[in-house]
Amino acid sequence: MANGRKAQLICGLTTGVLGLVIPFFRSGLFTVDLSGHWMGILTDDLVFFVMPGLLVSVGAYLHVLKGKRAGILILLLLGLFLTAMGLVHLSSGVFFVYGLIGGVLILTQSFLAMSTAILSLVNSKIRNAETG
Repeated sequence: MANGRKAQLICGLTTGVLGLVIPFFRSGLFTVDLSGHWMGILTDDLVFFVMPGLLVSVGAYLHVLKGKRAGILILLLLGLFLTAMGLVHLSSGVFFVYGLIGGVLILTQSFLAMSTAILSLVNSKIRNAETG
């Protein structure tokens, strides 16, 4: 396996792991106020971090190990989504809600999702050039 494909798989799997870890780091300043006003506070973690992170992992697995084109589509869509969410979180005060560690994890997940999507494009170009 080429180094680019290894990097894509590692970034994709790490994105999924971070998606599972982020909900446990909600320790910022306004956590008590938010949980008192909205009881679905864990639902947003499921929708914005856990599911997209796991699907990026699945997309990286499908693209790198199985060679499926559906993996690229999943990676591009969810990589773009998580990158946009990272920008939204960065501009809206992610460190106030999630604290320092949680905020860094969220921004790291966004960066890794973006890296996985870019690596999938590069690796597919290399694969297409090798095959013909």
